[in-house]
Amino acid sequence: MPRTKEYCSAVFWTSNKRSIVWHKGLLCKIKKILPHSHLLMSSYLCDRTFQVKLRDARSSLYTCLAGYPGSVLGPVLYNIFTSDLPQSPK
Repeated sequence: MPRTKEYCSAVFWTSNKRSIVWHKGLLCKIKKILPHSHLLMSSYLCDRTFQVKLRDARSSLYTCLAGYPGSVLGPVLYNIFTSDLPQSPK
């Protein structure tokens, strides 16, 4: 009887800048820089969930604690998030 092998592969691409942005930290920075936009951006970023589906099976819902949906706001949000990072002296 021939042996059969089963394989399962998964790739999680994390080089995307938006996957590393921490919601609470970003919202604190937005509140300082754009105080009138804080509530709007909070509703845009918070209370988001994700679920994994494989064939007919679905995982539980998990809360997204970092990252933001892809949109034209993406580069602006990333710039706000990284705007106060220290820079090395030249």
